[in-house]
Amino acid sequence: MRTFATTRRSLLTSAAALIPLAGCAPETKVAEVSVPKAPVPDVLGAQLYTVRKLIPEKAEETIKAVADIGYKAVELGRADMPVLLPLCKKYNLATPSAHFEYACLTGQWENYGGKPPRAGYNLQAALAEAKKGGIEYVTVPYISPKDRGGMNMFIRLANQLNKAGEAAAKMGLKVGYHNHAFEFTKYGNFTGFEILLENLDPEKAFIELDVFWAKVAGNDPAALIRKYPKHIKLLHLKDMRVNTPEMKAENVPPESFQPVGAGVIDFAAVLKAAKGIGVAYCFVEQDQAADPLAALKQSYEYLQKMKA
Repeated sequence: MRTFATTRRSLLTSAAALIPLAGCAPETKVAEVSVPKAPVPDVLGAQLYTVRKLIPEKAEETIKAVADIGYKAVELGRADMPVLLPLCKKYNLATPSAHFEYACLTGQWENYGGKPPRAGYNLQAALAEAKKGGIEYVTVPYISPKDRGGMNMFIRLANQLNKAGEAAAKMGLKVGYHNHAFEFTKYGNFTGFEILLENLDPEKAFIELDVFWAKVAGNDPAALIRKYPKHIKLLHLKDMRVNTPEMKAENVPPESFQPVGAGVIDFAAVLKAAKGIGVAYCFVEQDQAADPLAALKQSYEYLQKMKA
């Protein structure tokens, strides 16, 4: 069976995906002073991509550890749903969202593992799999560099998401897209992200905004949330180390990823904006971490201190 390590951004061809975790700098310790207050959700989620290297050998131990930290929900990867869904149920972790490969929409698996999970696997099969697993939000997490292009790619992506969203709605599901940094490349006067959302029908598809990737691309995440109140339904929360260079690619230094409260992102503003537009779930994530469970714990504890 494929493990979580084979899904999602493990497919990245960027340098960031190739840097050993052993090279990561220890997470910055959060000071015990001046923690801003904000409307932190009672149900905080964890993105299990954070613990992808632990799950193959210690699946139950890892899921229990996530629950013991205090998280009430998790976001899964499609390939690990059969193994992890029963464990999440055992440890009372809600599973509202899962990441499904872009190839589930297109049928083109060459850049997403090489072949579909099984013969005849298509969008309808993916939606049925999500429905059976109790997943509500079916999220496309990543576009391979080989599938990227100019502004027309973002128009095509919006149309694909709208169409998939129509099919999902008939099953009581929602389809969305998770950003990285390349979406903020400019094409004339507009970024790819703006082109995507201009063509994305919020009644059919949603955005899962990753605040780190938005920030590293030069944006104010809270401002983006306020700008697109109808589109943004889910958030990824992780902090960015001070002096991280602005870029529109994924090959950021691994130490740039920091637990919530240990970097430069204004999470009080992010969480206030999120509450203002009715974001459904916030998932804490750490793409790179020397100790991923410790990073999840540090983020969780900081967010608890922020509670108004």
